[in-house]
Amino acid sequence: MFGWFHRRFVDPDVNSYLVSSEDEEIIFQIPRHWISYWRVVLEALGVIVLAVLLAYSPPEAGWVFLVAACVVAAHCGLLFCRQKIERVVLTNHKIFRVWGPFNRRVASIPINKVLDITLQKPPLGRITGYGHFVFESAAQDQGLREVRYVPKPDLRHQTIQWALQRSGVRASVRMKSNVNDWK
Repeated sequence: MFGWFHRRFVDPDVNSYLVSSEDEEIIFQIPRHWISYWRVVLEALGVIVLAVLLAYSPPEAGWVFLVAACVVAAHCGLLFCRQKIERVVLTNHKIFRVWGPFNRRVASIPINKVLDITLQKPPLGRITGYGHFVFESAAQDQGLREVRYVPKPDLRHQTIQWALQRSGVRASVRMKSNVNDWK
């Protein structure tokens, strides 16, 4: 039973969105960074607090804490599924994002339509190793514009730039290994 639940609501099954007739291959998948689970952790702690209050409450008032703990636990599970299922996938033809445990959504953009990629690293992201991407393309209204909580953002950004160059979108540039080489 849990396997069915996992396949339906937690596993994004990104291979089903590939075009096999075009020999599309996954270059990498980007899951969410662990810091994006902060709300899940806080709500799980809230469930524990409510369980302790339930244990020490009088029997006639205990149902309030029980109902509150069940509601918070259900919301915590939903948040976990939402965070776990979200993926951004870079293939040799497109970049696409899969999200939503119940209402599955997919947004994609052909790699040759990407005009610019902005990498944002907030102070906490620089410490813990995450960043946010902002993709700009000709079609601005899309579900792929902003991708938050990307782990190892510098490495992912370089790989996306490499894929853009490989597809012929960007002119090939010789990468320098040392900043002093540019002087």
